[in-house]
Amino acid sequence: MTDAQAHYTTMEKGLLDMVYAFEKFRPYLVLSKSIVYTDHSTLKYLFNKKDAKSRLLRWVLLLPEFDYTLHDKKGVENLAPDHFSRLENPHQSVLDKKEINETFPLETLNMVSFCGDSSNPWFADFENYHVGNFVVKRMSSQQQNKFFKDVKHYFWDDPFLFKICVDQVIRRCVHGQEAVEIHKVMLKYGVTYRLATTYHLQTSGQVEVSNRGLKRILERTVGEKRASWSDKLDDAPWAFRTAFKTPIGCTPYKLVCLEEPSKSKEALHELRASL
Repeated sequence: MTDAQAHYTTMEKGLLDMVYAFEKFRPYLVLSKSIVYTDHSTLKYLFNKKDAKSRLLRWVLLLPEFDYTLHDKKGVENLAPDHFSRLENPHQSVLDKKEINETFPLETLNMVSFCGDSSNPWFADFENYHVGNFVVKRMSSQQQNKFFKDVKHYFWDDPFLFKICVDQVIRRCVHGQEAVEIHKVMLKYGVTYRLATTYHLQTSGQVEVSNRGLKRILERTVGEKRASWSDKLDDAPWAFRTAFKTPIGCTPYKLVCLEEPSKSKEALHELRASL
């Protein structure tokens, strides 16, 4: 709560809490029913008030997209104090002088080094920002500018952090040990990493060969009926995956599923004959 918000009335603070909570947990509440318990009974009548302040009206317009029910909980029924309502205002107490606690529980010492590498993973800062808007403290202005410039290229889909790259391919960040295991598998099967560009298609030659084969299948199956090309989208990949490939010595379907497709041989023969 900022200094300006600290001077709000009790009713305004209650509505501010509702708006903040719904905006904070919007992905979880927008398509589900929720119940809001409050000790301010006047909030129920605020939504029908016509001469409210512009700030209150702006907040009220943000809430109709949520399916919620407002329940009034009287003070005699709310004897247990809310922990969050008893917290001090961080904007007011951040500069207060406090004694340094030189005693720490033994189980908290070296906790970071035990949990992982000696340095905190860089993507953990991005995760904390997307999940709870937490930013690493004691960053310089240059570090903050770089942080906010890089973090916008990532998004959080629990429990993974994904990156949106220039080629519009979404990639997932993995732990260092998991990356090492993936690297070992790539070395075992002789998989090499090559960066292909738009104007040098020879780099990804195998992909271009597959695309050319799919294009040829669509051209032959569609024929003169160009308007029906979308109806052949399911048949073209099926014909490609069930065709014998000399380099691998079997069909791509069998290579992935370890068995031949269950579709009847007659149907496969008719489909391949049409090609």
